[in-house]
Amino acid sequence: MHTTPPPLSGTRAVTYDLWLTLLEDIDLERTKDDRATALAKTLSTSYDAALQLQVEASSALHAGWERGRTQTMNEIAEGIVRGAGQEVDATLVEQVVFAVEGATTPDAVRLLPGTRQTLASLRAAGIEVGLVCDTGMSGGGHLRGLLDDLGVLELFGTTVFSDEIGVNKPGLRPFTLALDSLGVPPASAVHVGDLRRRDVAGAVGAGMRPVRYRGAHDDAFDTGPANAPLNDWVGRATGEAMDRDGALSQRGRVDEARLAQLLAHP
Repeated sequence: MHTTPPPLSGTRAVTYDLWLTLLEDIDLERTKDDRATALAKTLSTSYDAALQLQVEASSALHAGWERGRTQTMNEIAEGIVRGAGQEVDATLVEQVVFAVEGATTPDAVRLLPGTRQTLASLRAAGIEVGLVCDTGMSGGGHLRGLLDDLGVLELFGTTVFSDEIGVNKPGLRPFTLALDSLGVPPASAVHVGDLRRRDVAGAVGAGMRPVRYRGAHDDAFDTGPANAPLNDWVGRATGEAMDRDGALSQRGRVDEARLAQLLAHP
């Protein structure tokens, strides 16, 4: 008689995505507002202009993700400075990085329910824990400080951030770097994350067992490359990573005639 092994049977390591898996913004719009306000002050420009610079920076960041490359915080800041029509110099770039990252504070985010207890339980059971995070408007150094302030950094045996290695998920390097650091082979490791085509696909490609976490965000509409054009448009128009929960899609109307035509030739 065959029985299904428990989910962690034979598991020696669990790696986690960060955003919407372990951590979330309390009020994302407020964070964007705070960032735009700080940028406006740093660049001596209007709030509306700073907000647009933020959207353009986010769009460039997401375009890089689609090519498998994450910008460093300095590169993001340099793009913002150029977008503002100002001369790029080291001091201003540093100030812009501070303004961009400074909006993400311990008071602006929260750990998802059960995060601290789960990580601590895994460590107590002798299972290694790692973090594999695609970075956006906050770099790895800033996020480590944030996790330290939230009291969970010490629970990770390794932390891999895409801005520090230049490659994002689903590329294999973030996963292999984490596993090499933990000293665990892929077949003995699980990766937990919310995105199908980054976390799930990346983990499978790396030879790990994937677990898709849907507690904070269910990417039911992010079904793979066919959804990429919509995500690209959302990134350019709003600065968001995707059409979260299909909110924009659900507001549209189905072209029944076109759908019938397409279904006639599957």
